[in-house]
Amino acid sequence: MATPGRSLRSAAWVAAGLAAVAVAAQLALVAQTSVAAPFLDDWDALVGFLVYWQDAPSSAGRLRQLFDPHNEHLLAVPRLAALGIHGLAGHLDFTALNLAGNLLPLLLLGALWSEFRRDAPTAERAVGFLPAVLFVVQPQAWTAVISPTVSLSNNGVMAFAALCFACLARGQVTAAVLAGGAATFSQGNGIFVPLLATGIPWLGGKPTLARNWGAAAALAALAYFWAAPGDYAMASPWAALARPAEWAPSALYALYFVGSAGGFGHPGLSAVVGAALLASLGWLTLRGLPRRSPALFTLALFLLASIAGNALVRAHQGAEAALLQPRYRLYGSALLAITWLGWLELSPRLRSRRGAAVGAVVALVFCVASFRVGVPAARASASELRAGLDLWWETGARGLEHPDFRKARFFLTRALDAGLLRFPADWPGRYGAPPRAAGKPPGPGAAITWKATAVRDTAGHLLVIGEAHVSGNALGQRVDIALVRDGTVWFAPARSVAHPEANTRRRTAEAGFHALVETGSLPAGRYLLGIRVHQGEHDYFALGETEVGIGEHP
Repeated sequence: MATPGRSLRSAAWVAAGLAAVAVAAQLALVAQTSVAAPFLDDWDALVGFLVYWQDAPSSAGRLRQLFDPHNEHLLAVPRLAALGIHGLAGHLDFTALNLAGNLLPLLLLGALWSEFRRDAPTAERAVGFLPAVLFVVQPQAWTAVISPTVSLSNNGVMAFAALCFACLARGQVTAAVLAGGAATFSQGNGIFVPLLATGIPWLGGKPTLARNWGAAAALAALAYFWAAPGDYAMASPWAALARPAEWAPSALYALYFVGSAGGFGHPGLSAVVGAALLASLGWLTLRGLPRRSPALFTLALFLLASIAGNALVRAHQGAEAALLQPRYRLYGSALLAITWLGWLELSPRLRSRRGAAVGAVVALVFCVASFRVGVPAARASASELRAGLDLWWETGARGLEHPDFRKARFFLTRALDAGLLRFPADWPGRYGAPPRAAGKPPGPGAAITWKATAVRDTAGHLLVIGEAHVSGNALGQRVDIALVRDGTVWFAPARSVAHPEANTRRRTAEAGFHALVETGSLPAGRYLLGIRVHQGEHDYFALGETEVGIGEHP
């Protein structure tokens, strides 16, 4: 018969295995669904940032771009991650960014683990900690799977907040300062982190550290808001508090927000779960959780303060708007984990075999259900992203996931031209066109008006985006890309697409062109870029001054 100690160790290994499976499944989903295309906020927060970062004439200008607000958020940390990935990969690798954002919950869990029942045996802690892992690591918040802005900001602010609180509880002030700063500049609600952290040394019997930390946090908050641009606080919670008619919708919005993960986005169930979580956190507070685990209690306060602030700013959209944002369920899932851990801290009955088994089963059912909900949604959205990017390349039509199509098209063209983004790996096989030598280049066609807005040579392929027309007419035209070297010209067909400018005249509506030229068969060297336009029985040729290096990549 197995001894109790051996049985507990076996249960701990099972718990560790289940946790590892959940983490591996989440990361595998991220790798499968990552697309080389931005999604909603990614356009401005990351791609647009890198475009303007490269355009900035000075270090001061780049620093302003790093801290330039996106809506009401200062996303310096996600932008630093984008700069780091770009520096390592040579381009904005969305798979790497998504994986980085979805690894941050492990940092959150590590901070929770460090403060969870520190006096208990490791095996016992591991068994009790399993539900927290299964609550946090789940793809119900599927936008965090496909959008690095969502994962890096939301997961980041929670992870760095938890790390700050855990470090401060252990007296590691320098590490707490760094983590608190990272949380502050991960997302707008991060400003709560250094302020709320003041209570941790106070609860831990360190009033001097609490006073010093509180004074520094207050000064930092004042500097934060003083340095922010004037329009940063346009979406102010104080404005909502001044309108009593919005108090009830804000409260219901917050209740939905709290229970959105446990209620899987259903209004009635989310309200019930939200009320149960709030009641549990209230009971845990009265039972002594603040002194038993100051870091855990303060993290719960931070999440509730974030939800309250969001409710005051967004509730005018309707109470159920909180259920329509999958990323908000990240907060609800973290509250589930914190509540469970808080109950284990204060309720010895739940530490029994039966209590641990019930908690594990409930969390496992929740995790499996979350995968059943989140996996199809993430895959469907990834397919829409791919299809939208293909549609833009094939026709120039709307399909990019951004409310302002002109802005998205501008950022995409600039990013492709600068090498910040790379075209999908399957495009060469689907859209690549081999060039054909045609002897000497023909004489110039003075009637052609053309320009190339993006020219990027990668190993084996030349991407060209531009527009062309003959005497203000692009009806029925066909465009070829010309590459000229040593008196010989090579032609490759381009794809006619919608003109890049909106509200264009009908005669130039199809003046845009996209081309992906296979350059592997061309002799290495420098080529002049030109264009040939076919209209009816006439061909027009023009040679530009842009030089392209072919075969010069290692």
